[in-house]
Amino acid sequence: MQKINHTTASIQKVLTFAVKTPKVEDRQVYFLFSIRQMEDILRETVVTPVPFSQPYLKGIAQWHDTVVPVISLEECLGLEYSNNRKDTRLIVAQIPTKYADTMSCYRIMLQVVPPIRMLELPIDCNPVSHEWIPARHLVRGVYEWENKFLVVAHMEKILDGAIGDSREKPTVSY
Repeated sequence: MQKINHTTASIQKVLTFAVKTPKVEDRQVYFLFSIRQMEDILRETVVTPVPFSQPYLKGIAQWHDTVVPVISLEECLGLEYSNNRKDTRLIVAQIPTKYADTMSCYRIMLQVVPPIRMLELPIDCNPVSHEWIPARHLVRGVYEWENKFLVVAHMEKILDGAIGDSREKPTVSY
């Protein structure tokens, strides 16, 4: 287990990790998250499947004294998903969400593929079209970076139920 120390983490830092999909336009795709969203990186955690759940919900796992949903961002975004790697990690992320003038913070776990890189902003990248992402309404942006693509998922919309009706309350709450 690798704890992320927010007191030394600058707001100017981000994490990147590979998307578990085939390459797009002959380039590897990565997700990008603010270091402030990340709480923990776990190597070995039991994920218990949830019957009759959405395909992107891989199950639930225990983190400290909390049960946290484990999701696949690839499947949320409708990307072709490949789960043939055994060296995956789970990242515990907190997603701030606003409902009826009240701020809440939800925790989720993301299945990720190493290596996980920490970068300092700004990074040399350019916005590009993301027409190749089926659920592009769940993406804040896609950027070209070092002959790769960086995808910034719109986590608030994913948690808001934007996969179905964006006015629904999230199904992930504590």
